[in-house]
Amino acid sequence: MFYFACLDGGCSQGQAKILYAGVRIGAWALQTFPKDVFSRKKLLYRFIERPQIEEMKVGLKFAEIVRELNKLDDVAGFAGFAEIEAVVDGHV
Repeated sequence: MFYFACLDGGCSQGQAKILYAGVRIGAWALQTFPKDVFSRKKLLYRFIERPQIEEMKVGLKFAEIVRELNKLDDVAGFAGFAEIEAVVDGHV
């Protein structure tokens, strides 16, 4: 639904794909890592030059997904979304 809302809101298919992947990655990260890893306090008060290993894992997973999504043809409708969802599901 989020993907189609992005399209209806004026996003291109490429933008909608990446935004959808970002939402899914966020949900995955919150389920995968301990609750305190992404706490507001930990993220605000740290050295930016030294990202936490969990942040790096999320970033790398997102990069892998985006790389695969960029290989997909832009197909409209639910058929195109099924391909997008399959790629994201394969990673999360």
